Amino acid sequence: YLYDDYGKPLPPEAVRQVEARIVTRETFDSATRTTHEADARPLTPANGYLEARVDPLTLPAQFAAKVKFRKDGPEYRFDFSFAEFTREPTAQR
Repeated sequence: YLYDDYGKPLPPEAVRQVEARIVTRETFDSATRTTHEADARPLTPANGYLEARVDPLTLPAQFAAKVKFRKDGPEYRFDFSFAEFTREPTAQR
């Protein structure tokens, strides 16, 4: 889900302004000190959160989400690492 600086969910009109992508592979050129995105996919709003289709990943998986919350705003980077696949909780009786 997308939250503001105070941990509150963004309203739908704010979510529509978000521009984001997920970067699953990147390389760093030490000579130019620049990072090149080898594989990046758009993140699109879906019911208050962002989703993207990515190629199958091997675990552990690391990727970055690069997000602009406003069209004229700065881009933020969020790094993620997964040691294993997440599982949906099961209902207990």
